[in-house]
Amino acid sequence: MSSLVQSVDWLAIAPPTITAVVGLVVLVADLFVPEARKPLLGWLSVAGLAAATLMLLPSSAPTAAPSAWSATRLCAATPRTASPSSSSSSSSAAPS
Repeated sequence: MSSLVQSVDWLAIAPPTITAVVGLVVLVADLFVPEARKPLLGWLSVAGLAAATLMLLPSSAPTAAPSAWSATRLCAATPRTASPSSSSSSSSAAPS
């Protein structure tokens, strides 16, 4: 029996996830941080965006080969064209 749990590509969702989490942390911290220390929140935002940007860089880890299911699905989704021999025989008839 196959598993109902799907695998997640964590590297693909890391940049927007880091950006969202850091943004929420900064918004909540802004409520409690004294006025004199609020410039630190700007630097925290920049650090979060830098971390998200670093996650976009290609990793040296080998990528997994595509599964047979995805290759089969790709082939099944490719539109098929009519063969040239079948279209030429119907177009050779002269109109009357």
